[in-house]
Amino acid sequence: AQLEADSTIRVALLRGAGQEAFSAGADIAEMHTALAHPERMQQMQAAVQDAQDVWARLPLPTIAVIHGACAGGGCGLALACDIRLAADDSFFSIPPAKLGLVYSLADTKRLVDLVGPSFAKEMLFTGRRVSAREAYDCGLVNHLFPADELIGAARDFALGIAANAQNSVRGAKRVVGALVDGALSETAET
Repeated sequence: AQLEADSTIRVALLRGAGQEAFSAGADIAEMHTALAHPERMQQMQAAVQDAQDVWARLPLPTIAVIHGACAGGGCGLALACDIRLAADDSFFSIPPAKLGLVYSLADTKRLVDLVGPSFAKEMLFTGRRVSAREAYDCGLVNHLFPADELIGAARDFALGIAANAQNSVRGAKRVVGALVDGALSETAET
């Protein structure tokens, strides 16, 4: 809400604290406990989905800056960003199949939109770790950088976007979003 309210912010970068993980997702032990309480599980999933949806709907460009692990709901958060920049030693995984869960519709749609149905199914069916290189090759990540250069490269990338006309940048975000959501013609919003 603060990002959206501050008109001086032109680009938002989202990263984990430190270099071990962008986000490792949910605590698996807590997840197993929550499975025994469906209402608690629904509340946890709704909170994660709400956070991802808010991030995805920000009118300004958003960039996930990914070091280390990017897993489960954390991967969903990265998917909610407009652009993903990753350290070359990071990895991605979507493990719900290993836990008896199903990845959310919104996260799955974002994944399919980026990597296509076949690779999305592979990630979802296997729950395996996908290397940064493989993530880049399939379109999950926009750019890879050596780990020690990621923060500087992300800052430079964001400054390049921030230097552009914001009505054009934000307008492009709206139009691309409308296309992804199935729009076939111009509307008052686009």
